[in-house]
Amino acid sequence: MGLTESDLDEHDTPPTLEGFICLESNDPKRRVCTYVSDELQFETIHYTGDLPCVVFHLAQCTVAFIYSQFMKNKISQTEKMRRDDVMDFLHRFAGVARSRASLHGDFNVDWTSSSITKNMIIAWSKDNDFQQLIKAPTRKSINNQGLKTNPLEFVPPHPVFYRRGS
Repeated sequence: MGLTESDLDEHDTPPTLEGFICLESNDPKRRVCTYVSDELQFETIHYTGDLPCVVFHLAQCTVAFIYSQFMKNKISQTEKMRRDDVMDFLHRFAGVARSRASLHGDFNVDWTSSSITKNMIIAWSKDNDFQQLIKAPTRKSINNQGLKTNPLEFVPPHPVFYRRGS
């Protein structure tokens, strides 16, 4: 189970869940927390980029949870900055992921509109044999012009993208 937008303060700890180990992203706010059953053997994959994420290998697959943030260190992120963070992560993830892999989380991309970010993510998924599972908005929101938008937030148990492998 993965949580995004957790916003933990410096001395906060994520809630303890009996029977689970909590993996936290490396960013100061620990925007992503992922709970893995303590009965599973896993290997944490350390990501040194700017995108809050948790990545780990299980015996036969790789799992990642991400959060594409609008604010980083109290600085508003432009679409290009967020896109660069996402694409850096996706390229690195493709390099470490096993043949079976799933990618979960919140890309904060409006999939109902055409955008450079959306097109780049779709191209990445095709180039790396990932398929998108959720194709409908998971929530509706109102943007700064008062227009309703349909961003897709992907949360467990449904991965944004998966690769079945051979």
